[in-house]
Amino acid sequence: VSPATVYMYQQTEGAIPACIETGVAGRVSVNIAVQPLSKAAEIKEITNAAVLVNVTSAAKDGDATKEAAAYLCKVLGVKRKQLSLELNRLHILGVNTTEVFQRLLCACAAPPE
Repeated sequence: VSPATVYMYQQTEGAIPACIETGVAGRVSVNIAVQPLSKAAEIKEITNAAVLVNVTSAAKDGDATKEAAAYLCKVLGVKRKQLSLELNRLHILGVNTTEVFQRLLCACAAPPE
């Protein structure tokens, strides 16, 4: 996604969605909602409430959460140790809020894997 697309989104929608915010100690925090048993892993939607992440795994023994974490590492271009997941809140080190938003927006626009 080009900077112009992000700028246009920010102008029409108001700003980076409320579900993506700068946390403590330079972390970026993102509210996520994981939808298990989907046909493919993908970012389905970005709203002010949460980023909807579809995964193929079942919601059993933490499999869906693990798949969501692995998929988001790939989408965000970070290593697993830079990412932590608490309930429905994702914390990422080493990137800023705009980068996270751009990468999620790009993944949301891409075809599912």
